Amino acid sequence: MKKIFIFDAYSSNRDLLCEELAATGNTVVATGQPEVVRDFVERVKPDLIILDLYCREEIRWDLLLEMKAFLRQVPVLVFTGCPPPEDLRVHFADAWVRKTLSFMELKQKIIPLFDGFKEPEPVRGNSLSTLSEQMVS
Repeated sequence: MKKIFIFDAYSSNRDLLCEELAATGNTVVATGQPEVVRDFVERVKPDLIILDLYCREEIRWDLLLEMKAFLRQVPVLVFTGCPPPEDLRVHFADAWVRKTLSFMELKQKIIPLFDGFKEPEPVRGNSLSTLSEQMVS
């Protein structure tokens, strides 16, 4: 079982993604608030971070750059409905997938990301359920 952290500003997208990934045996922690992303990731120590960078009518490249600087060993997958612009910052992500009605491509991209990174340290202190707006396992 892997721990996955999801940031998506839209609760309906976040809920659906949480359910889909939890159904395959993962522990999923999610938020829609960009200001708490680092705190969640610091406490949860996920095996994978999934970010939708589109939030509040802007693309939040700062979230991607912060996660890659903060936790270099944890893969970050950008999962967005907006195609990445011709911006070199997209290359900081370990993978990216365009949102569609099917999660098949997303699931296919997740498997090699899990295989290429080391296991994080166990969570200490607060339980995962107190850290998340939504906890699905």
